[in-house]
Amino acid sequence: QRYGQRGGFYGWSLDAEACDNKKGPATERSYNSNQKRWQLTYAGRCEGGIQAKDYRCAALSSPFPQDVLDMLSTLKRNVTSVLFKNGDGLMSVPTDEADSLGLREAMLFSEPIRAAGEKFISEAMKGEPYLAVHCRRTDFLKVRTRTTPDAESIVEQVNSFLKEQGLKRVFIATDSPQDIADAAKRTIQGEVFLLTTLPGLTQHFSHPGQKAAVEMWIAARAAFFVGTQESRFTSHIQLERSWLGKPKESSEQEFCKELELEKGKRKRCISPAYRHASRKGSQHRQYWE
Repeated sequence: QRYGQRGGFYGWSLDAEACDNKKGPATERSYNSNQKRWQLTYAGRCEGGIQAKDYRCAALSSPFPQDVLDMLSTLKRNVTSVLFKNGDGLMSVPTDEADSLGLREAMLFSEPIRAAGEKFISEAMKGEPYLAVHCRRTDFLKVRTRTTPDAESIVEQVNSFLKEQGLKRVFIATDSPQDIADAAKRTIQGEVFLLTTLPGLTQHFSHPGQKAAVEMWIAARAAFFVGTQESRFTSHIQLERSWLGKPKESSEQEFCKELELEKGKRKRCISPAYRHASRKGSQHRQYWE
């Protein structure tokens, strides 16, 4: 038996064990009666798991995203977070509909990540406006040869962006700092900063992903951002900037393979529209611009 059916959502089962099968439970779980919370495994068995106020078994008519939207529409307005387990085969929700429900803006970098980024901005950048760029190298130099520029072309384009935006500082996020830094410090017409500019900033972070997240936050807070074509790292920075309220025009440009001029102006390489949210992120309210 089920309740709450709407559209392609077939409803919530009255029996939470209905999603279990012969191979075992849908997810490992237990109920803590003292805390009145469900304890569930999270992602790759992250330590401590995750606690939830409620645990339900949902029935969908198909793997299409509209069924998920129909399911979410049955929840009360005071429900602000939903962890969807065992939904790996579901198709993605269209970005405009996802943004209307606030689905893409649900995550915010943790306080230590943001604090490290803000410290870099205040101490290294002296709180002054700056250009941020993401230069993906390593594997992209082999598998994205049609769109990935060489170091000299990057430097040439950075100089062009600095001049156009009237900026004197550039922060470079890259997976190959030596490759870019050598060329940048020789010929970039402005002050060059990398995460290593403040060597002790991230020493308390043990995982490389945490340091990368700090780079993302610094880039998201920049006055102007230029990314790498076809890069997910770049795409998240662009999304993050839209949640912060940055103008799309300050986030959408990416490095071209080469600096080309059209009628005396630099040719623009523009990112796909879906990388920019249609509204500010509610979780980012204190940073809105």
